[in-house]
Amino acid sequence: MCHYNGKGVNVGIGIDLSPLAPWYDSLTELEALCTHLYIGTDLTQRIEAEKALLELIDSPECLSKCQLLLEQGTTSYAQLLAATCLSKLVSRISPLPVEQRIDIRNYILNYVASQPKLAPFVIQALIQVIAKITKLGWFEVQKDQFVFREIIADVKKFLQVDYSRPSAKHRKIATSFRDTSLKDILVLACSLLKEALACLVQFASTRRSLFSSPERAKYLGNLIKGVKRILENPQGLSDPGNYHEFCRFLARLKTNYQLGELVMVKEYPEVIRLIANFTITSLQHWEFAPNSVHYLLTLWQRMVASVPFVKSTEPHLLDTYAPEITKAFITSRLESVAIVVRDHLDDPLDDTATVFQQLEQLCTVSRCEYEKTCTLLVQLFDQNAQNYQKLLHSASGIPVDMAIQEGEDEDEFENFMLPLTVSFETVLQIFNNNFKQEDVKRMLIGLARDLRGIAFALNTKTSYTMLFDWMYPAYLPVLQRAVEQWYAEPACTTPILKLMAELMQNRSQRLNFDVSSPNGILLFREASKMICTYGNQILSLGSLSKDQIYPMKLKGISICYSALKSALCGNYVSFGVFKLYGDNHFDNVLQAFVKMLLSVSHSDLLQYRKLSQSYYPLLECLTQDHMSFITNLEPPVLLYVLTSISEGLTTLDTVVSSSCCTSLDHIVTYLFKHIAKEGKKPLRCREAAQAGQRLLHFMQQNPDVLQQMMSVLMNTIVFEDCRNQWSVSRPLLGLILLNEKHFSELRASLINSLPLPKQEVLAQCFRTLMEGVEQNLSIKNRDRFTQNLSVFRRDMAEALRCHGLMEPCGLDMMS
Repeated sequence: MCHYNGKGVNVGIGIDLSPLAPWYDSLTELEALCTHLYIGTDLTQRIEAEKALLELIDSPECLSKCQLLLEQGTTSYAQLLAATCLSKLVSRISPLPVEQRIDIRNYILNYVASQPKLAPFVIQALIQVIAKITKLGWFEVQKDQFVFREIIADVKKFLQVDYSRPSAKHRKIATSFRDTSLKDILVLACSLLKEALACLVQFASTRRSLFSSPERAKYLGNLIKGVKRILENPQGLSDPGNYHEFCRFLARLKTNYQLGELVMVKEYPEVIRLIANFTITSLQHWEFAPNSVHYLLTLWQRMVASVPFVKSTEPHLLDTYAPEITKAFITSRLESVAIVVRDHLDDPLDDTATVFQQLEQLCTVSRCEYEKTCTLLVQLFDQNAQNYQKLLHSASGIPVDMAIQEGEDEDEFENFMLPLTVSFETVLQIFNNNFKQEDVKRMLIGLARDLRGIAFALNTKTSYTMLFDWMYPAYLPVLQRAVEQWYAEPACTTPILKLMAELMQNRSQRLNFDVSSPNGILLFREASKMICTYGNQILSLGSLSKDQIYPMKLKGISICYSALKSALCGNYVSFGVFKLYGDNHFDNVLQAFVKMLLSVSHSDLLQYRKLSQSYYPLLECLTQDHMSFITNLEPPVLLYVLTSISEGLTTLDTVVSSSCCTSLDHIVTYLFKHIAKEGKKPLRCREAAQAGQRLLHFMQQNPDVLQQMMSVLMNTIVFEDCRNQWSVSRPLLGLILLNEKHFSELRASLINSLPLPKQEVLAQCFRTLMEGVEQNLSIKNRDRFTQNLSVFRRDMAEALRCHGLMEPCGLDMMS
């Protein structure tokens, strides 16, 4: 390796530190340029600096200036500018001579090794130059040697070298690198990882930060980059910077296929032991990085799930370490309660969604040794139960110890809600005495907004139940009366409707009431009453001007649709119960949905984004779980719904178009299944048969409906920039199977529109589309069609582009 000789000549880059270019008089001016470029506040000076940078890169003296900045520069920004220029030089289409690139690489390696106090961003920039030189020259040969593949030996000497992310077009380079050099890097990384993790465990056990020293942070950061690339994906790279990122790195290991390979590596037992110790230590000291636990459990979940894929006879050791991970998680969660109560920290157990996710991961991890996990749980439960009993019977029980043993305090909640309780009682009194109505409106607006904020923050089942019990049955009727009385005043109704929509959200499974609780049904009944009240009243306003229609009507309708969608998709209400017991609240709210829908034009439905993004997901939910309601719609109403789907398919809003595709797929699948069953054997449910027959009869009477939508989807695939191709493919297969004749006509129309020499090319594209596709809508068959459609779209685009036909042709060609 070349070394700097202190004389300014032949220091490794193969150039001479000759006098500066005419446009610079001194190193001081050159460094001033760097300062203006990176941290300057004067816009004019910065523009001039950027211009000078471009001149520097294009200058024949660029290498000499870079070397000058690196060797004699006094600021990190001077060094960064040199690294940036070198990076651009080695990346040019016309590469520098091989010898010069070797000199540059060796010079940078020596420079980095001899400059321990370089700023991290300078080191990173210089290492990126080495990475680019290595990647771009990977296949270059000099004297029968791959001269740029000696980087691994250099890494062992300096340990600061990093690797850049290869792009897709250089996959061949990455593959060769993996096959020829990855094993050596893995051996080196394992030894370094052993040292780093041991150090990390030591620091965590003493509650000190491993990153208190910049040198340690830099060292571990570079090590994590290398290890992550080895174990996860040689072509992947995330920027590590701290403890949390290291946990994320561990979670991203694709162990489902790599565990079997890692088991065969000699250092695997030591690595898995170190990772286990690191995980256990992290779980025990969760308060320093509470958000990292999820990533660690992800790693262990994937490793345990990947055990069946391990073909090696070598032990995978997970049956040894997985029970320890399970034990560490459970005991640390119990121990966290004392820390949370005593130190007044945020309780990690309050985040129900995260807890549920972690428990699902833990279920997989504990699969290795169910017996050990079960024994541990019983032991811990008995131990804590005994402690609680002792405290209850102790005359000198310490309150904080009682608090540790007891997930909610209802008295505390009541005290918190006391101001709102007083306000609601005041509203009730005013309502009953029928005076000061304006005061009531102002109070209700404030109450609705406050309650919505509280409801949004309550993400646990226990806390949400306390809120619902506080509101029902005492105060929800007050909100119902307000909507009925002031339906034409959006300032009042909008906050109340938004509160109801928030209450219907089953976020974090907070609405999964106990089996014996009627709260889910009671909540839906209240929502049904409010939606029906608002819907019936708002339609009495009659026609509204263009500037009034959204604030006075459509905004409220969109909120009602959002609330209804949340209720239908929340999985906390069994809607069959309503019909079983003669309760009409479910039927009423669906009829209110139809009435409000028919009062809205198709153009308004798509023009107002909030309305379309509440209507179409609601329709998606209805077609998925309530097709009996769809089939019972009157023909004009059903035609309106199907037309709204057809028009929504072409919108640029992917949320809307994807929902339309899904809704259409549900309808087409329902119809296809009915036709497939018809005539084979009597259906068990006469009602279901009648519903299917009604839908079939409607489609037979209106054949152009599905034909039009098939044309729209085919037009989207062939002529447009389809951003949700998967969603489009699902209903398209059903449409083709239901109406093969129309599909044949579309195919013939498109093929015949091209010159004769290209017609066979398009015909082959269509044959490829249906190749291997069967006459059913099974998941396997759908997936095959989706894969074929991807190839079809690519081949069609190529064929049409050759003849200048890629401009959207509308539906004329495809109909």
